[in-house]
Amino acid sequence: MSEESKRRGSSLRSNISRESYDNHNDILRMLDRITPEQEQKILKNINLNQYSLKTALLMPAEEYVERNSKKKVGPEIYTKYGADEELYGMYLVIKRRSIKIFKYLWEERGTLWSENHIKYVLRSMAHFSWYEGIQFLFKSSRTQEIYTSMY
Repeated sequence: MSEESKRRGSSLRSNISRESYDNHNDILRMLDRITPEQEQKILKNINLNQYSLKTALLMPAEEYVERNSKKKVGPEIYTKYGADEELYGMYLVIKRRSIKIFKYLWEERGTLWSENHIKYVLRSMAHFSWYEGIQFLFKSSRTQEIYTSMY
């Protein structure tokens, strides 16, 4: 793990196991409560959202500020987010092991992700022992595109 990751902390070590998310937007709240019966409704809501999905999946600013209390907080806070914080919503999907929603976010909305995100996604899947997700990740055309475009 890089020094920057240790300093910032990891979303895996953050409070993503909490049941109450007062600061979450509607998409994060839905992702935190995924059930197989709700997957289609969640996908429909994600498709209809009126703001940037990448922004909707970010770690809530309040938690980011709490984890980075020594940083100056201002309007530019979102430009300081790293790949780990950008994947916050994906961690919720991985935690709930929702292959349907993960496939949609990773493949259909794949332009959100880059090589910086793969290691965090893989680490999270390993942490939650989600082998179906790991298999999909390595078979995914989006992962292959990212891999072939790496320097």
